[in-house]
Amino acid sequence: MKSKSCIIHEPLFNVDIYVQRGGKINDCIKKYASKLKVEPWTVEDNDARMGYFTNIIGHKSGCIWLNEKAGLGTVAHECFHAVCEILKRSGMKLNGHTEETYAYYLQFLINAILKKLYGWK
Repeated sequence: MKSKSCIIHEPLFNVDIYVQRGGKINDCIKKYASKLKVEPWTVEDNDARMGYFTNIIGHKSGCIWLNEKAGLGTVAHECFHAVCEILKRSGMKLNGHTEETYAYYLQFLINAILKKLYGWK
């Protein structure tokens, strides 16, 4: 499978999340770093890894890489990392008062990825 990618713009917190399904994790990081005009970094390539989330402090963005075999559970797992980091940087800690915001943000991100990269309706 050839890699597929998209940028998901989330207007409430004004965040762009680069998401890639398939391909190599370090190629995904290179594309993300290039979009931010920063030097790319590398992570250990591991055939067992199904997903990965990363971001750069000071940038309103994030990057999710998904192995081509990654299923819904992995999408949800990596989206949870993204949501926690983005909302934490926005000053919103996860607690009983913010739980619903976290849940809606997670729902938005998962739905966008499933539509754009998995062909779900």
